[in-house]
Amino acid sequence: MVFSAKGSTAPNHPVPGFLAKYPTPFHVYNEAAALEDAAALQEGLFSGLRGAELFYSVKTNPLLPLLSSLLAKGWGLEVVGNENVAQAVASGCPGSRMLYSEAGWKLEELEEAIHKKGIRSFTVDSLSMARLLGRACGREKLNIAFRIHDGHSHFGFPILREAITSALAAIPPTAIESFGLHVHTNPHGSPRGIDEIREDFTLRARRLKNAIQQCPREVEFVNLGGGIDSPFVFRPHPAELARFHNPNEAEAFRREIPGERFSLRDAGAAAAEAVVAELGPQWRERRVLFEPGRSVCTRALSTVLGVRAVKEGFYPDAQVVITDGNTAILGPLHRGMHPLYPQGKVRTFVYGLLPHSGDWLFQDAHLPALKEGDRLQVENTGAYFLPLEARFGHELPSIFRADRDERIR
Repeated sequence: MVFSAKGSTAPNHPVPGFLAKYPTPFHVYNEAAALEDAAALQEGLFSGLRGAELFYSVKTNPLLPLLSSLLAKGWGLEVVGNENVAQAVASGCPGSRMLYSEAGWKLEELEEAIHKKGIRSFTVDSLSMARLLGRACGREKLNIAFRIHDGHSHFGFPILREAITSALAAIPPTAIESFGLHVHTNPHGSPRGIDEIREDFTLRARRLKNAIQQCPREVEFVNLGGGIDSPFVFRPHPAELARFHNPNEAEAFRREIPGERFSLRDAGAAAAEAVVAELGPQWRERRVLFEPGRSVCTRALSTVLGVRAVKEGFYPDAQVVITDGNTAILGPLHRGMHPLYPQGKVRTFVYGLLPHSGDWLFQDAHLPALKEGDRLQVENTGAYFLPLEARFGHELPSIFRADRDERIR
């Protein structure tokens, strides 16, 4: 069931009863949900792009069981930095199925990746990094993509023949097995429907088309990056954050968000249609890479919090709740709409246990009257929660599998 910002009466993935014996906070890993979403997105992309290749973005959620399961389904892994590389290796991923993307490598990192880990695919962000890769490659042949500037960030090359030519000259021609271009826009908020997804990928493909025309050599593959959001959460646009954080407007804002905004199958199909429409029908069969993250792993985790205290006297019609989670270890809950269960009718402000006002998790949630010892489930916490965890004086939450009584952290 697609999460509606208007609320729903029951969680998509109730916490298994055997986890009641474990102390909160903890995460619950649901592999079936992640693989279901991965399959739906893949089906949509393959419907229009028979040469599509999928590289899961490890930085969004690096759980080893998830990485191993996606590898078994034929996916590759997109990695950034030594830690992601180590996680990919631990999951059983060979270097030939890794795509290494970073804006600021060190020479020794590249040499380790190429000559010891066997990584052969790299996304280059600048002339400086092209020079570094040229020094590190030795006699190895690599698949190299240049990231092009999307017009709204400081990453990538400008779409100018001179810039692309200079960077190509920094890499020995004999080191390039295949050459491609990478483009990625970073949406400032979640799409409200399939038309916004199609518009986003149309813009990406149009920039690729312009860059292909500026390239002094053939472009053998393109990479459309990540950025396909999960339909199960909603991240407000920065311009909307004032309403999202305003207690007097937050509820009305939530009601404006469509419930079933899109399906992942339709999102993949829309992205594929946009690529073919802009780049031409020949790209149906050519190599078109994607780096999905959020769309795959958002439903992979739920987070269970325990109520430590219920404060009275602040409001006549609301409760203030202190939980054993916090913004440091549980991720940026306040930046998106996540369903919170159990649901009820009491206006509730939910905080973590850090003694500062920034440790606000939810405001204007509708919950039952709570007491110490009650538990709250937060669904769809799989994307970016684990990589952004910080301790702040507390242990990191355990992670359990939903399909077995097994602790995986």
